Amino acid sequence: MLVRDKMTLNPVTATPDMSLTDALRLMNDRKIRRLPVVDSHGRLAGIISDRDLAFQLALTSQLQFAGLRGFVPDERLFLYIPVSLAVSERICPLVMVGSSLKIASAFIDPDLSYLEQRFPNLDVELVLAARGEILAALAHIARGR
Repeated sequence: MLVRDKMTLNPVTATPDMSLTDALRLMNDRKIRRLPVVDSHGRLAGIISDRDLAFQLALTSQLQFAGLRGFVPDERLFLYIPVSLAVSERICPLVMVGSSLKIASAFIDPDLSYLEQRFPNLDVELVLAARGEILAALAHIARGR
């Protein structure tokens, strides 16, 4: 078996001047975790991952970054956030302390109106995480149901 037998032909690419937000949305829309970056001549300039983007967005937004590799969420926290909402918004509940719920998000602006309406006294702390790591954590819950 050779690499050419398994490689992606005509991959989705980014350019060096693409915004981080646009690159993250492109990865989300295309359901990919890594994006080759090509220069104006189509030559490979580098590769960026959803983890790279989440970390950089955390730095620029002054939100905390959470690495979720191997993380298995507590099923009880999905009483606050339905799994279907978590998947569609790319969010994952991490921990509940008192009346404060820490949530990992792939984006700096997830729609949390469901939580605000259903639990008005709940304090929500948002941290950023890689989209692929959030989806992997949510897959543990989906398999368990």
